[in-house]
Amino acid sequence: ATWVLLGRRNSMSFSVYRETRRQLTESGRDSVELPGVISDSRPTGGAVEFNRRLSRVMSLSAVVRRSSIDGLAAREGDHTGDTSLRLGIHQELSLRTGFSAALQHRRVSSNVDAVPSYRETSVFAGLSHRF
Repeated sequence: ATWVLLGRRNSMSFSVYRETRRQLTESGRDSVELPGVISDSRPTGGAVEFNRRLSRVMSLSAVVRRSSIDGLAAREGDHTGDTSLRLGIHQELSLRTGFSAALQHRRVSSNVDAVPSYRETSVFAGLSHRF
């Protein structure tokens, strides 16, 4: 579900989701895990995004996201969490050209051997031009 609040200079959105994924099996047979298939899990998450127009050509944005995947059935007890925070700025340089920059911090934590836990901070800068 997503909710959006719009104002003259500000916009804010809220998103949440939850689903359950189950691997289908034949009646009376044990399930066989296939490599690369995400099975028996419950992903949940959400995001909050805020945008502020500072002028006709410049805007700021902030996004906070959180997601987690919990294992079900044979994967009971498995958990992976992902949290990120991004702050960005966008400047229109001309009618067809814009510059964007952002700073993001992300933290992934997991008790699953195949998914390493880590923290990262990254910087992005980009120039866009419409032809």
